[in-house]
Amino acid sequence: MLNNILLKTLRDQFRPILFWGIGLIALSVLMAAFFPSVQKSAVDLNKYLQNLPEAFRTALNASELDYSSAAGYINSELFSFMFPLIYLIYAVGFGSGVIGNEEAKGTLDLLLANPIPRWRLVLEKFIALVVSTLVISLIAWEGISLGAFLMKMNINLLRVADINFSATLLAILFGTLALTLSCLKNSRGLATGVTAAVAVLSYFLNVLAPLVESLKGLRKLSAFYYYNENNPILNGLSLQ
Repeated sequence: MLNNILLKTLRDQFRPILFWGIGLIALSVLMAAFFPSVQKSAVDLNKYLQNLPEAFRTALNASELDYSSAAGYINSELFSFMFPLIYLIYAVGFGSGVIGNEEAKGTLDLLLANPIPRWRLVLEKFIALVVSTLVISLIAWEGISLGAFLMKMNINLLRVADINFSATLLAILFGTLALTLSCLKNSRGLATGVTAAVAVLSYFLNVLAPLVESLKGLRKLSAFYYYNENNPILNGLSLQ
């Protein structure tokens, strides 16, 4: 059993994934339940959004969407900040602790005592990070689908899957950074802190770059630029 690191890691994540999944489904259905009342105030909300400073509109990814449509509502309420943050918290927490947790439980020495190359240990932990984050995001998408069905929301669920997948890739990127740092420094706190700092700087670079002439050329260095620049919930994913 110890030789199959990937399956062991995924098995250990079953309960956390279950609890995260239940929470995401509940959150998705709850947000969908508010849509009819929000839609009635869409005109005022859209005017409010248009009067916001450009930095806030960029942060909300609301430049091409409005609250009168289900896509605009889901994008603004779930994918402008909330779901990317939730996925990122899960992935960074997983990545920074996946090696440290083995050490804390006393199973890391058992793993390394087997004829297993260390690169394989790290690789299978990385694959577990990718798989578990994808499962979390898939459950969230199912929650949105359930909420859309219950509230009869007119929304393209394939486009929701596009932006959801984009948010998942963003989380996996930072989760991988946390995993790498935890392997190099053997410190969960350091890995979490540095990764969180990089994520925050990346986010604000994407938000502020359009407003500061000297930063405009640096915006594409932000991972958040690629997350929602093409508005996947309207236009689908783009490889450009």
